[in-house]
Amino acid sequence: MSAGLYVPLQANFFGDDKVVLCSPLAKLVYLQGLCIAKLMGTDGIVTRAQLKRECDRVQHIDRHIAELVSVGLWTEVSLPDVNTASIHGQERVNTAYATNAWLKHNKSREWIEAYRTARAEDGKRGGRPPKSSPA
Repeated sequence: MSAGLYVPLQANFFGDDKVVLCSPLAKLVYLQGLCIAKLMGTDGIVTRAQLKRECDRVQHIDRHIAELVSVGLWTEVSLPDVNTASIHGQERVNTAYATNAWLKHNKSREWIEAYRTARAEDGKRGGRPPKSSPA
C-alpha cells in the first residue's frame, strides 16, 4: 500500500450521532464514498454511478444511500453528465451525493491546487526554500 492519499477518520466515527443511526452496510458505503471522493478530488462529492461500481457487491445500495441522506451524512446533488451529449436540448445529469462534513476534515480542491502551485514555484527557485502556503 502506498503512502499517498488518505481520508481523515476520527477514532469516534462509529459513535457519531448520525453514524449510529445507519446500518452496517450504509456505513461501509459511506466509507467507500469518502475514499472515492478523495481519489477523485471532488470536495466530497461522489456520483451514484461511482458508488454502484465500487460497491458492486452491496445489495440494495440505493436503500443504503437513502439512509445516508436521511440521517444527514450526505446531500443529494445533480451534476451535468459530461460523458453524454444532451438529448433534445435537455442536459443529462448524474445523481451525486455531497459529503456534508467534507470541508470540516479535508482541504478543499481549490486549496490543494493552490498549494501544489506554490510548491512548484518554490521548486523552480532551486534548493529547498521554505515551504510556501497558499493564502
